[in-house]
Amino acid sequence: MRQRKVCILSTANIKHMTLISLYTEKLDQENIMYDIIYIDKYHEVENYDGANQLYRHEIFIKPRWSFLRKFLNYWSFRKYAINIINCEIYDFIIVWNEFTIFMFSDFLKRHYKNRYCINIRDENMNRIFPVQWRYKQALIGCSFATVSSDYFKEVFPRYDYLFVHSFNKLVTQNLQPIKVKKSLNDCINLMFIGRMSFPDTMKKVIDVLGNDNRFKLSLVGTGCEVWKTYTVEKGFSNVYIRGSFKPSETANYLSMADVIYSINAEDNVHCDTLLPIKLYYAVALQIPILVFKSSYTYKYAKEHNMDIGITSLDFNRLGDVIYNKYHELDQEKIRKGCQLALKEIQKSQDELNEKIYQYIIFGDN
Repeated sequence: MRQRKVCILSTANIKHMTLISLYTEKLDQENIMYDIIYIDKYHEVENYDGANQLYRHEIFIKPRWSFLRKFLNYWSFRKYAINIINCEIYDFIIVWNEFTIFMFSDFLKRHYKNRYCINIRDENMNRIFPVQWRYKQALIGCSFATVSSDYFKEVFPRYDYLFVHSFNKLVTQNLQPIKVKKSLNDCINLMFIGRMSFPDTMKKVIDVLGNDNRFKLSLVGTGCEVWKTYTVEKGFSNVYIRGSFKPSETANYLSMADVIYSINAEDNVHCDTLLPIKLYYAVALQIPILVFKSSYTYKYAKEHNMDIGITSLDFNRLGDVIYNKYHELDQEKIRKGCQLALKEIQKSQDELNEKIYQYIIFGDN
């Protein structure tokens, strides 16, 4: 009997697909062979323990290019990936993120009906009719579909989606939850960790908190290095900057955080509907998260007693707002809220595991 073979298909770099571990952990346990076919826009060779083959399609994008030129460059991945899929003949395809769904919708429905799942990670340009139509086509033929936020169910085409919390046990397993908050005289480490996507918001925060001795501002991740020159010119000595890092280093940086930074854009459909991975870092550490009050993240954090919510009107006194709210929060209430969140997370991931075994491991199609 031929061994089952699975493909993980994505238009993102592997380092931005940390949550595929929800699938690969089970594939590894059951000795299911899997390949990863992905786009590389950072021009770096990545590794992924357990994968049989990594198929890397390198693209070159310049910021000054038009949207159409960038789009067509990304679209070159379609032919590359389909050629590999046709040669390898996979039993099941795990389709990672909504742009990948859009790109391969017709191919998947025609050639892999009931042999693929789709994983919606974000909300971005998804209300446009042609985009919605291609999503609908993909949903018709998939075995199951997951969303990383309950709010996405209101944005994407109607379907019985499985909401799966984006909590990565592999990243957080060595983290020790905070038991005692910083004292009034201690410096609070406000940490941004991830890919820098909203520099205008970050600039406001740097300008306000720079040289405020109540805070250390840590910027860690791809794109953060652009702030080095600026902070040196401004003479901000309390800003720590580190650019791209290995996923294996994530826990080391997180262990230094007192508050997780997760403010992107206010009253923005894209930002307001998601539940970012940063939220789950805060849950694992049992610490507060800084968010805009317009966001679903704020609603979730408030329900679990870990919220430091702001509006754009608070920027001129941001240091006082964060400092006062941080010390108002009760650590025992934060702990109980995060424990409740962890139960919700586990329940959603158990439901995903049932799908993985039914459709991917056992092939009940």
